[in-house]
Amino acid sequence: MTTAETSLRLVNPKGTELPQTPFRMNDRSAGLAGKRLGLMENSKANADQLLHELGNILNERHGFSEVKYFSKHHASLPAKQDVIDSILGEVDYLITCSSCSVHDGIDMEKRGVPTAAIITHVFLNTAQAMTRMMGVPEYRYVVAQHPLSSLTDAEVKQRAAELADEVESILTGQPVAA
Repeated sequence: MTTAETSLRLVNPKGTELPQTPFRMNDRSAGLAGKRLGLMENSKANADQLLHELGNILNERHGFSEVKYFSKHHASLPAKQDVIDSILGEVDYLITCSSCSVHDGIDMEKRGVPTAAIITHVFLNTAQAMTRMMGVPEYRYVVAQHPLSSLTDAEVKQRAAELADEVESILTGQPVAA
């Protein structure tokens, strides 16, 4: 008879201390016309469609030179390094939509890519905690009504139209048009 070994993993509930580095939003004075827009979706239902619609709306307004699409492996985890590497140098601005998009947005801003992050309202507490944990409590993001995954095509299009002005405001650094 053999006995099975059992191992335990202890986790510190205080989390990880992240280095507190100075943070500044990237310069947005050049405007969006002729720039390259990246859209990073989270593989959840309708995230890609919402971002596609937002890309279309903003492209009509500003005339991007290119709109590129990126996918991350999981909505609740930060983007993997290979996804980050594929974005860097390929886009001038980024829009991301997932429960972890605030983390991704701050990370991409630190890497030099102006980013608009979109979350749904049920992740508001998580987003606020993330901005504090990453040392940027003033980081601005867009809050959409939850859920997105069960919306019809027409409702996704409507939701994108509702979010477009605020996303544009974050990308341009200008106030939301009245």
